[in-house]
Amino acid sequence: MAFLRDEYGVIRYDYILIGIILLLILLGFVVLFSASFLQAGNDSRFQNDGFGPMMGNFSALFVFLGLLILFVLMKFFFFRDKSINSRFFVYSILWGTIFINIIPIVLFRLDLSKDLRWFSVIGIRFQPSEFIKIALPLYLAYKFNQNKENVNAFCKCLIPVFLFTGILFSLVLAQKNLSDAVLIALFSFFICLASGIRVGWFALALAIIIPIGFAFINSDETWNKRWNNHWKPLSTLNDKDEGYQIIHSIRALEAGGFSGVGIGHGERKINVPEVHGDFVFSSYAEETGFLGVLLYLALTGSFAGICYIVAWQSKDRFIQLFVFGLITPIVLQILINISVVARILPVTGIPLPFFSSGGTSMLVMLIISTFLVYFTRKTIKSGDMRGLKYDG
Repeated sequence: MAFLRDEYGVIRYDYILIGIILLLILLGFVVLFSASFLQAGNDSRFQNDGFGPMMGNFSALFVFLGLLILFVLMKFFFFRDKSINSRFFVYSILWGTIFINIIPIVLFRLDLSKDLRWFSVIGIRFQPSEFIKIALPLYLAYKFNQNKENVNAFCKCLIPVFLFTGILFSLVLAQKNLSDAVLIALFSFFICLASGIRVGWFALALAIIIPIGFAFINSDETWNKRWNNHWKPLSTLNDKDEGYQIIHSIRALEAGGFSGVGIGHGERKINVPEVHGDFVFSSYAEETGFLGVLLYLALTGSFAGICYIVAWQSKDRFIQLFVFGLITPIVLQILINISVVARILPVTGIPLPFFSSGGTSMLVMLIISTFLVYFTRKTIKSGDMRGLKYDG
């Protein structure tokens, strides 16, 4: 295992990260195909093609777009080591993300029956809220780094931070996407907490956000139904109506046992609606059992653990906060998705990283992974991982 250490004996966490990412992507292909091929074969949306969800969401176009973006990032920033922590780059990403999240609201403002979370460009659907998982951590890391001597400066730091966070939160809520809005509020909360903001400001933010969330739940029929159904005993739910998805999800989890029924042999998964999406974990657990769940948690836990180690060890405050801000939404997504599938939380629209179908989600995961690998490598080479003073 000497090739995983540099000349100073420091573990090359960047190599390990690349290996974990590739394993998760390959495992995701297998799990997504197994979860969806029977359902997709009888679904006209996929032209009765069993490869529909996998090819439609992991298509050559999305892979090409991902690789193109990664090439641009590496060419102009990573290989040349240009500063990502620059005002022009940060605000370009931030305002660009705000703009694309306004598009679906403007396009469908007169048709409330439309799903506002997506919009199409030349026939390809994008979910713009996914890009907030990059833009907002980038902005928060930049802003708190610029004001590291006084992060509690009200006008200079706190107002811009709460303003842009509030704008993105409101845009996602206006898209009728409470799940992502809550996720944005959660990871923003943790980034602000890591930056050293006074706890009193969090109490004020929660006093504003929580009533808005409950007002949205009460005003939206779908979310109101999900919320109320979650608190009912499972035995009282109708498995052909309001409890259909979650009841069959629980049955799939229980059928998995210790070692699962085998990839491609799951039967309970067929009854879970849209199993290739937010409930793909129930299919995976049925077919791989407790051992498969441990494998996924080990891979994603190692992925997250390495990133948190890098954030902890780095002497560069921007890297600390940006790496922390990129990995935290992924951890939250995993915890929320598994909790929903196991009926610990109400049903949401949070996908499972690397496994759930969704081209935009996969594209964003590729970009985030590239940033994380780059900053891990940068931290190792700077000497921070072996206790040396950061020399820039």
